[in-house]
Amino acid sequence: MYSIDNCVLIRTTDIFPVNGIIQTPMHGHAYGFDASDYIGNLIRKRFGDMGIDCPKGYEVIFERMRSTIHFTMNGIVAASMYWNQEYPFIIIEPFKHHASEKSLVGLREEDTYFNDDMHLSNDSVILMDEAKYEELRDQIDLSKYNIMTYKGNTTEFLKKVIEDSGYPFFRICDHGYSDIMTPDTEASKMRRFLSEYANSHNISQDRHFNSDLDYNDALARSKSGKEYSKKHLIYVLNSGLVESGLAAKIKSALENEDDEELDPLLEKMISDIDLEKLMILTQEFNKKEIEKLQKPAVEIEPNVR
Repeated sequence: MYSIDNCVLIRTTDIFPVNGIIQTPMHGHAYGFDASDYIGNLIRKRFGDMGIDCPKGYEVIFERMRSTIHFTMNGIVAASMYWNQEYPFIIIEPFKHHASEKSLVGLREEDTYFNDDMHLSNDSVILMDEAKYEELRDQIDLSKYNIMTYKGNTTEFLKKVIEDSGYPFFRICDHGYSDIMTPDTEASKMRRFLSEYANSHNISQDRHFNSDLDYNDALARSKSGKEYSKKHLIYVLNSGLVESGLAAKIKSALENEDDEELDPLLEKMISDIDLEKLMILTQEFNKKEIEKLQKPAVEIEPNVR
């Protein structure tokens, strides 16, 4: 019979948990890059008309705005479109330290999620390969953390660490534990325990992408993308790269939110603009916005993600 003492949370990530805190992307100001809401399609069209694939470098920063952090339970998902095995850090945290937290809002074996930052316990372990450890040791005081390094197969090393720590380890696919063909398998027993625990503690077992949380996060991410795209467009208009009369008309249409007037003006702008200089301006803009997002208290600069 399983209990919370048999459960361990596992998170693969490219963000080191500085000061023992896993931040939600929203609190950690995580960011990404995407085509501009205003001129992204026009840039692609211009390259397409020239018979050229649009190169990278025109994407505009946005804040990810996700309010949740996600884990698997007693295993990791096989590499798929949803998960990247190349993430440099694997965080292992006993579930018992967080099983009663109000921020625990979703409990599934392939996706257990919290809607707030997590403060790791003293029992946490961080796995990273030897090369990553050598890269970070001069940037951050790693002696404050319980770190295990490895070389070779990530999954096999994780499995050994989990089992040596007294926890069962299961294979997980995008829809949960893989080994549940019959009710008497250990994976089936663990799934039943997690389901019963969720039911008895009123924790959702819905998939995150079916939840109101995901819907609201998507709205916030879309709003962030629109705001950054507008800031980027104004940055380009103020640079002198666009003829002053045309720039003034675009700003006026933006201010009035007049898409009917704006669209042909933007087409004119992109048809005339120096694309190489536009890319340079875009990367300048992104760099400045990233600098605004960085927190001075963070010991290690996050990767662009």
